[in-house]
Amino acid sequence: MSSDSVGSVRPSDQTKRYSEREQTLRPADVHDILRNDRRRHTIRCLQRLEQECSVRELSERVAAVESGEEPPPRDRRHAVYVSLTQRHVPRLAEENVLTYDDQSKEVRLNHTLEEMLTCVCGRTQNASRDSQRTRSYLCAALVAGLLSLASAAGLRGFRRIHPAVWSVACALWIAGCETYGRDGP
Repeated sequence: MSSDSVGSVRPSDQTKRYSEREQTLRPADVHDILRNDRRRHTIRCLQRLEQECSVRELSERVAAVESGEEPPPRDRRHAVYVSLTQRHVPRLAEENVLTYDDQSKEVRLNHTLEEMLTCVCGRTQNASRDSQRTRSYLCAALVAGLLSLASAAGLRGFRRIHPAVWSVACALWIAGCETYGRDGP
């Protein structure tokens, strides 16, 4: 796809183009898109290519994934090509998952599967930091529990402090970290 085929479409342009408008993905649309195996295979194949390609090349790749054969059988390639051009590629273009030029039959991926799953799951780039924070707090709670057990068992050095004090101290520490935005231990 040439660089002049991307962008606004001039009224005189007879080429039917999909996905020229800006659109954000909604979780309900992403669910609908991803529930179809062929659309998932299409997105994954385009993602692996990391560049635009023809629908013919894409159909061969998707057919190979579906059939498990390299090269895929001719009838499978044809069936995949027809369904991609008539149904799946236009649908993905309508949802702005990919850009499709109907005249040249070229496609380019706009959103990866990971971006789509992020949309559905509501996960952010801070997800790993949040996960680390959760692990830190669980670790702190485990330490507080062990200290409380040691105190309740009367172990030397722990006898003088009531078991509840350890738990309260840990809860206060976690609350303080959350309140002041620290990432925990």
